[in-house]
Amino acid sequence: MAREFEGYRETVAMIREIFPGRVALTREEAAKILGCSERTIRRKTEIPCVTMGQTVRYPVDGLARWIAKTAAGGR
Repeated sequence: MAREFEGYRETVAMIREIFPGRVALTREEAAKILGCSERTIRRKTEIPCVTMGQTVRYPVDGLARWIAKTAAGGR
C-alpha cells in the first residue's frame, strides 16, 4: 500500500507538471501519459473515466491511482 501511494504521488506530480491546472484529461492526453494509442485507452475499460454524452475525460487523480496500482502489481 505504501509503495502504491508513493507511486501515486509521483504520478500526480508528473501529470500536473505536463498539464498544469487540469482536473481531467482528454483521451489523447491520457494516451500521451501512458505512452499508448487512443485506441488502446478506449479498450482499457478498467481505467477510470467520466463520460458526458460522447465526451470522455480521465480524472488526473483516478488515472494516477490506476497507474500506481498497475505498477505495484494490482489489476
